[in-house]
Amino acid sequence: MSVKSLINYFPVILKYPLSVVKKKKYIFIISHMRSYSTLLSHILGSNKNIDGYSELHYSYLNQLDGLKAKIQIMYTLGSGLNGKHILDKLLHNENQISDSFLQENSVKLIFLLRNPHDTYKSKINMQLRHTKQNIDPKIIHNYYVNRLKMLIQQAKSLNTKKIFINSEQIKTNTDATLEKLYDFLELDDDLTSNYQLFKYSGRGNYGDSTDNIKKGAISKNSNNYYHIIIPDKILKAANIAYYKGEKELIRFCNN
Repeated sequence: MSVKSLINYFPVILKYPLSVVKKKKYIFIISHMRSYSTLLSHILGSNKNIDGYSELHYSYLNQLDGLKAKIQIMYTLGSGLNGKHILDKLLHNENQISDSFLQENSVKLIFLLRNPHDTYKSKINMQLRHTKQNIDPKIIHNYYVNRLKMLIQQAKSLNTKKIFINSEQIKTNTDATLEKLYDFLELDDDLTSNYQLFKYSGRGNYGDSTDNIKKGAISKNSNNYYHIIIPDKILKAANIAYYKGEKELIRFCNN
């Protein structure tokens, strides 16, 4: 955390000092870009037991990282921490969780995976929307495959409670999926398909910046992006990695 960040966060630290020092449990969504991770984060973050809804871009290697996360969540919420859990999502291979952090804290992991066809199209569409420039599907493919390898490695090696969720199930089998997460996380209140909008909802660098997240509820509609074509060779290789990876994640998680 930089000096500039500390200056920005100082008022919220002074206002809610107990939230900084009080021990919290952790929920991490381990996933990849365009996986509905922002949607799931908003659903979870709207539950009174959970604080957090955005991507913090942290690794969790020691207690100081947990402290920084609490402070940044307070800043993004504009309030103290009232829940038992704090939430973050890790979408990139540089963001890691150490064994020592798991040993010193109560941590639950949600592994979230979306199929490559929809993931790649969604990422290309977002790039076009923001920059008006196309992105080579090979770049997205390399990220997705390498990220999937890391998800499998983490699901296998991280010794804590974990669950696998197929991203599509959030929209197509909502009630059963949310009930499954409610039981896994041992929450006091049910999870619902409606969610709050927060201070930085829909803002870049905090999660999904499209208008979809601003609806405040799970939308059953999906955009097929017919104008975007993924080369067959890339999609075939991606699907092989996806189906193999899904089996591995299910095997290593406590489903």
